[in-house]
Amino acid sequence: MRRSLPSLNGDALKVFTLQARMSLVKIRPKLDEEDKNKNIHLRLFMLMQGVGGYKDLLELAELYVIDGRPDMSQLRQAKIFSYEKALRTAEHFRVDKRVRSAYQCDRDRDRDRYGGAFLVRCIVPQISHTPVWLLPSISGIGEKEDEAIGLRTVSRMPWQADPRDIGDVRRASRSLVAEWLLAA
Repeated sequence: MRRSLPSLNGDALKVFTLQARMSLVKIRPKLDEEDKNKNIHLRLFMLMQGVGGYKDLLELAELYVIDGRPDMSQLRQAKIFSYEKALRTAEHFRVDKRVRSAYQCDRDRDRDRYGGAFLVRCIVPQISHTPVWLLPSISGIGEKEDEAIGLRTVSRMPWQADPRDIGDVRRASRSLVAEWLLAA
């Protein structure tokens, strides 16, 4: 019997999209004028375990959160950055299981390697009744704001996100924006 790959069902994906949009709306007043009209690209991956550890990233969701008129050039760039952040974070996690955030993974703004992706264990009933590693990766605004949107989105989902992992991500990025947004 062939096993199907895990995926989010329509309702979970709708709630995830809604939570991401609500997080973007919440953070807009705190953004610089330049960033207030930008939109975000959000990917949600799951680490798949293979022989010898976590081997693959399975993309569960990819979406644009657009509020206003989209700038296609900015969104294309955000899409590339969201993928790079996720791959870099997963690669570092494979070597060091303490890694939780792209901030801990060769972050280098001169080489377009930003924060905004992180790992958190969650119980996602549509996928598994035991914890799985999720890796949200957001790009489009500033890296601290991207990560704050991801943290708020995951924290608001009914997925039982591990609070220790959320705390580790918050400490890694030292983001006051995340602290404010999570409390909002």
